[in-house]
Amino acid sequence: MSKSILVIGAEQVKKALEKKEKEIMDIVAKTYISHNESLTSLPHSIFLRFPNDNT
Repeated sequence: MSKSILVIGAEQVKKALEKKEKEIMDIVAKTYISHNESLTSLPHSIFLRFPNDNT
């Protein structure tokens, strides 16, 4: 099984998101609310760092 990477351009992203602003904002809001209620978790990441994170 070969693995491949799909690279898409800005115009493709723009078309995919076009006229979906409310839907996207609703999803983002629900995600923040869920995380605030401890219904989600963030996996450890060697790339993601927060201020004052000395690990």
